[in-house]
Amino acid sequence: MKILVLNSGSSSQKSSLYEIGESLPDDSPAPLWEGKIEWRDEVAEVEVKNSGSVVQKGQVRVSSREKAVEHLLGTLWNGKPRTVTSPAEIDVVGHRVVHGGPKYAEPVLLTPEVKAGIAKVSAFAPLHNRAELEGMEVIEKLLGVRNAGFGGSYFDNSGPGRLGDRERVLAAHAGVLLMSMAQS
Repeated sequence: MKILVLNSGSSSQKSSLYEIGESLPDDSPAPLWEGKIEWRDEVAEVEVKNSGSVVQKGQVRVSSREKAVEHLLGTLWNGKPRTVTSPAEIDVVGHRVVHGGPKYAEPVLLTPEVKAGIAKVSAFAPLHNRAELEGMEVIEKLLGVRNAGFGGSYFDNSGPGRLGDRERVLAAHAGVLLMSMAQS
């Protein structure tokens, strides 16, 4: 199963693609692909690398967060660092949500109700929650896969506001399990 994990910031997007078998690994798997894009105004710095040590760096012009995220994720299936042949190979997407409020502290399938709940508490993390909600919309449009969300505070053991790789993978995997139950 291929799991794409997104961490949206106010002016950046970090993403990693993992592959997990039927059972959770004891140790964090190395990402198959990881990328980040940071922008100011209409110029963005992009850095992407895959597990074969192919690194791509550069600058691109972007007109919106949506265009920046689309560009970054497009390197998953296009160009030198390509890791999958098409977006259809991605099974699920997990989003790091900085503040889900008291109701959303564990991984959950992102439904319209959950996204509305995240929006309601965005005053506690205004730059990040709005960015994360926009990232969810981009993923739904671009990949057409179901999204799982997980809160930063619940899984955070690697410093203020940051998630370690294992926590991100576990959270995304937990979201997959929730999705399976929700779809049955």
